Amino acid sequence: MAGTRLSALDWVCFALLIIGALNWGVIGIADVNVVELGLEPVFQPDAAEVIARVIYAIVGLAGLYFFYPLFRVFRQSRRT
Repeated sequence: MAGTRLSALDWVCFALLIIGALNWGVIGIADVNVVELGLEPVFQPDAAEVIARVIYAIVGLAGLYFFYPLFRVFRQSRRT
């Protein structure tokens, strides 16, 4: 794994996954959606819902993308 470096995109996707996991954890424990809670004071309700959906889609795409760096790390670790 010493030769495998993560790019900035890899780190951004990893951060989005952590944020998404924390949001789902708070939803499961306290039934509070932190993303929607943060958007409500800034946007009108309809716009906040659309923006929240875009955020969820980006987090979902980050989750799908993150399989690629995991594959690279796994492949590199099998070579050594």
